[in-house]
Amino acid sequence: MSWLWWAVLGLVVVVLVSWPIATYNRLVSMQQTVVESWRGIDIELTRRWELVPRLAEVARSYARHEATVLAQLAALRTPARLDDDPSGALQELNDRVIADETRAQDALAGALTGLRALAEAHPDLLASQHYSELMTALRDTDDRIAAARRLYNGNVSRYNAKLRSFPGRVVAGWAGMTTADLWVMADPAHGELPPLGLRD
Repeated sequence: MSWLWWAVLGLVVVVLVSWPIATYNRLVSMQQTVVESWRGIDIELTRRWELVPRLAEVARSYARHEATVLAQLAALRTPARLDDDPSGALQELNDRVIADETRAQDALAGALTGLRALAEAHPDLLASQHYSELMTALRDTDDRIAAARRLYNGNVSRYNAKLRSFPGRVVAGWAGMTTADLWVMADPAHGELPPLGLRD
């Protein structure tokens, strides 16, 4: 009978030791998925930023006297990106990267609104095939950014739910893990990007 008691005790010890380890490993994996899904957004944002100087150059050739709009486009720079070091990348996303990107996208949206107004004022620019191709590429990139943002926010939601539920909450508290921020943007039809919200 004593061997049965020792077997049950051994099983309980194995479960108590393996359960937090498995939960911790799952949370780390989910954290890495969140960071990697942000990198997917980053790729599309880089593509979008690369279109800006090309759009400014096309507009400059048609409307040399519209210096204000072109200066706004030329002044825009790609914001700081997420470091390649995966340790602390989630905290860096929460603390700096998402807020920087939101501000940069807000500035870009304003400059692109000015460019669209400029194009409407210059029918030759609006009719330009090169301008049209670049604007189509920009719309396609915006669609890919929206898809990547949905993937990122879905991964963040799953990670945060796991972090807030038992046993994740216990293990996360012990390991010092924090929730991730969603990247929340206004309806693109309204043409504005509000500041980032949602942090637990």
